[in-house]
Amino acid sequence: MKVFYVRLETLINGHTRRYASTDKKIVMHGGYPVHFEIYGIKRNDQFILGHTLTVLKERYGQDVQVVQIDKDGNKV
Repeated sequence: MKVFYVRLETLINGHTRRYASTDKKIVMHGGYPVHFEIYGIKRNDQFILGHTLTVLKERYGQDVQVVQIDKDGNKV
C-alpha cells in the first residue's frame, strides 16, 4: 500500500491549498510535492480529500491510502 500524506492550508482569500506526497517532511516543511493544487472557496475539506484520493488512485493504482496531517505533522 502506498501512503500519501496530505496537508490542507486555507489562504487569506478563502481558497484552499493542498499538498500531497509520500514524504511527510515535504508536506510539512516544503519541497516538491507529488501533487499540489489550489481549490476555490466553494470546496470543502471532504471534497478535496475525496478528489485527492481519486486522482492518486488513477495515477498510482488502487492500493493508495490518504492520511491528512496538520502543519505540525499530526494526523487530523
